[in-house]
Amino acid sequence: MINQITNGQIDQMYNPDFMANHTMTNVQGANTASNLASSYSGKENVYSAYLMGNFRLTEKFTVIGGFRNEYNVTNFKGNRVVQQGNTATAEPVQKENKYNAFLPMVNMKYNLDDNTIFRASYTRSFARPDFSDLNPGLQINDALQTITEGNAGLKPTYANSFDLMFEKYFSNLGIISVGSFYKRLSNIIYQDQTTEQRNGLTYLKISPSNLEGGWLFGLEANFSKRFTELPGILQHFGLEGNYTFVDSKTEIPVYQNGIVLEKIETTLPKQAKHIFNVSIFYETDKFMIRLAGNYKGKYLNAIRSLAGPEHYQWFDKNFTLDTTASYALSKKVRLFVELNNLLNEPNRFYHGEQARTESVSYTGFRGQMGVSFNF
Repeated sequence: MINQITNGQIDQMYNPDFMANHTMTNVQGANTASNLASSYSGKENVYSAYLMGNFRLTEKFTVIGGFRNEYNVTNFKGNRVVQQGNTATAEPVQKENKYNAFLPMVNMKYNLDDNTIFRASYTRSFARPDFSDLNPGLQINDALQTITEGNAGLKPTYANSFDLMFEKYFSNLGIISVGSFYKRLSNIIYQDQTTEQRNGLTYLKISPSNLEGGWLFGLEANFSKRFTELPGILQHFGLEGNYTFVDSKTEIPVYQNGIVLEKIETTLPKQAKHIFNVSIFYETDKFMIRLAGNYKGKYLNAIRSLAGPEHYQWFDKNFTLDTTASYALSKKVRLFVELNNLLNEPNRFYHGEQARTESVSYTGFRGQMGVSFNF
């Protein structure tokens, strides 16, 4: 075991004499504006309780219901930083936020027969803001005329979800399922852009905020089948696949000096409309090989509400191809190989329209091989 160097030891090592003797320059110190604004501490206390009941109303009909309640208290400390030229002044800021989340749920299952199931459910859930978004710190840069601020008062995003699912099982571990879902969302978190007047000048202000709400509706299908009823080598083949279609809407307010000028309708950030995965495999007692394709359609990545929809950032559609294989030398020893992104599919972001590329990166295919032991 190697003892790790501490921050205090690093500070002692890189003293002015050490830096001068090694011709080193301090580019950014601990008390620069960006460091002070991004430095924060936070504490979150969660008090929760839940109640659940399982009711078998008939031989075929089962209901599971209950609720969870969470009371949250967050307390964050940061710095309000004003940078004028090469001078940065900072003053501490502290903010507390409290909220209660009541989360009921009910799941119903009806067995049409031994291999056919119909499911329906309602669930209320929530997602807390990221800690980095709760940083109450603020940075004002007079040279760039920008204001960057966190939001310790962010509300969590709530979702009321309704799901329907039909499942048909096969005797050889196969399944076909189809379903639909609808989610009503409130307090969606996004990065807001607006303008603010300061000393007679217009500043660009960026801060996380909550949208009023939005919704998404989806359809999904899943298929898994091993062809054990086929003759010869074909009985070792199998096919798996799933597809999801999602339509979503929300409204982005456009502010100027704290006043809403208009609302722009768009899809939910990070939500692709089309997603599918498909894989074909061959498997025996000793040998297995699988080829899998994964597709995710384009999705809205960054909202630039001040500039408008033609300047939003989008992530382009993406299809990757992966393969895995393994061979059992014995019951306890197995060789394996995994290769990912065989087609060297890029990650591409574009500016409003697909023809306007913002950035593109290629990672090439990657893989690993080895030996696994089971004791």
